[in-house]
Amino acid sequence: MIKFLTATAMIISSLIFVTPNAQASNLPDFPFVLVTGEAKTKVAPDMATIHLNLMAFDKDPEQALFTVGLRGREIVKLLNELDVKKTDIKSFNLNKQIQRERTNGYGQGKISGYEVNQRFEVTLRNIEHYSLVMDKLIAMKNVNNVTINFDVSNRQSLTQALVKKAGKDAKQKAQDLAEGLDTELGSVFAATQDSSFNEFFARFGLRQENMGRFEAMKMSDRGGNYNMFAPETIELRKTINVVYKLK
Repeated sequence: MIKFLTATAMIISSLIFVTPNAQASNLPDFPFVLVTGEAKTKVAPDMATIHLNLMAFDKDPEQALFTVGLRGREIVKLLNELDVKKTDIKSFNLNKQIQRERTNGYGQGKISGYEVNQRFEVTLRNIEHYSLVMDKLIAMKNVNNVTINFDVSNRQSLTQALVKKAGKDAKQKAQDLAEGLDTELGSVFAATQDSSFNEFFARFGLRQENMGRFEAMKMSDRGGNYNMFAPETIELRKTINVVYKLK
């Protein structure tokens, strides 16, 4: 009989479901164990990406365009004073929409004005400028929908270290299962950092649910969601899925 075992180290429980019509002949001809290893670390962020939207409404479309353009130049001037590179300041196409008065019928109402929007994306590579920049942006007129993503400049090296740590965690889980069943752990048959083993199990007529990678940054609790201070730490996580053969 094929042995089909599962283990998980994810925060959210992961379950493997075998469809009723799965045929044993489609399964691997060896016993195996599936494990999910996880690793996480907390680090101090050293950069931030700010997303914001400029919006102006006016009965005169030219005035709305002028207001958005003026506010955009003020933002660029502020960032230039802080030595933010032009390549770290991205502006997107202007969007203009006609706003109409509501009517009781199906016809179009009278034009009430024009709304102009423009999105900006700013990368701050010096986190010390974050509080100053955010204080200025929040106080500006026509600025809305501000979101911030904190990150670290050495994410790649940290991610590589997390992958190794997650791999060790997965192997330990597999060894614990094998010992609990009085058998020996074999070699690695498959591994992935992707969201799931769906493609792998599809080959054997199996269906997998809720088996995903969870990699996210988490702000430390600073007492509120709208303060203008960078978080002390962010949390980086990595999970990998591994299939081991059993001897």
